Amino acid sequence: MSGSEGTEVKVRLMQRPADRSYYLEIRVRSVARPRVIRIGVVDYRSEHLERRIGLVAGAIAEELNEAYNDRIEPSAAAQAAVELFRELMRVPVVEEGDEPPGSESRLARN
Repeated sequence: MSGSEGTEVKVRLMQRPADRSYYLEIRVRSVARPRVIRIGVVDYRSEHLERRIGLVAGAIAEELNEAYNDRIEPSAAAQAAVELFRELMRVPVVEEGDEPPGSESRLARN
């Protein structure tokens, strides 16, 4: 799904192999540098899940704007991530994985 100006946002439901717990992986691709993808993580058991997903996607967009002079609208990235999450919850697809090193999980758990 696209945010603003072709921004690619993805949301995936993941399951940790070690303890079988779930988390959501939010990915935002840079417009200025399409090979750059920033990843954020939100624990599936979090309260206010949609709000956290939106906050993480918006924060990633801001980070890309600062780092690469992207022009990603944080609110558009947030809205796209929430919409993708809602679609995912209609017919959940769980992928196996583990949080990537250096993920943005600190944003989602604060």
